Amino acid sequence: MSPSKTILGQNFLVDKFVRSRIIKASQIEANETVIEIGAGKGFLTSELIKFSDKVIALEVDQILIEKLKVKFQKNLNLNILSEDGRFYNVDEYSSIGKYKLIANLPYYAANPILINFLKRNNKPSLIVVMLQKEVALQITAGIGQMRMLSVIVQFYGKPSIVTHIKPKSFKPVPKVHSSLIAIKPYDEPVLKIDSEPDFFKLVKLGFSTPRKHLVNSIHHGLNIPKSNSFELLDKSKIDASKRPQELSIIEWGNLYKTYNEFKSSGNIKPSLS
Repeated sequence: MSPSKTILGQNFLVDKFVRSRIIKASQIEANETVIEIGAGKGFLTSELIKFSDKVIALEVDQILIEKLKVKFQKNLNLNILSEDGRFYNVDEYSSIGKYKLIANLPYYAANPILINFLKRNNKPSLIVVMLQKEVALQITAGIGQMRMLSVIVQFYGKPSIVTHIKPKSFKPVPKVHSSLIAIKPYDEPVLKIDSEPDFFKLVKLGFSTPRKHLVNSIHHGLNIPKSNSFELLDKSKIDASKRPQELSIIEWGNLYKTYNEFKSSGNIKPSLS
């Protein structure tokens, strides 16, 4: 095992039953491209290449990359790339076309990897990934338990938990439980807004003090009088006593649109910088 891989927080899947669950949940057709993040030692890769005519495996560890190239040198349907899934821009490669994202994501990089692919123009037709159970519960949370990550993922797609996975399914054995989740990205984001970056800045501002009522988060975050904060929520048809985790994505969208209206009318000064 590469020391750098351990430092980066990767735990290798070794459970064949869990691997079969990943394959089943992925519903891979032979003519579909599959992108795998963190191929590691090739445990999942070895099954993916049986079902897909084109597998693109991304890996950052150079020692593992060389071993993968030797192990799969006869598999012409596999392309092993030295790439970081947090920054890989699938939009730059038109030849990829429609694809599915399937991976055992390293805990330390799971969130940025998911967000990176969900924000691309060429989104996966399906995402099936393993990540820390706590993160999986945040991603799939309903109204009342929402977090910033919940809003981001559910803005772009519909997530669901496939199954939970015990630590013994990995080596080295992690101290936390994992979950296998599926995300079906929407053809278009669930909200039609003028600026996704500004929308998420407002959501981040709202979650900056999750234990406080949203009226206070907006009051302090936008640096506006509390009366304006109440008015902003009222015009958005949002109960001022709500906390950020209690808002639906539609309500976040209403809040953002009302904020823009207030900004255009001069009622409040632009503060999403």
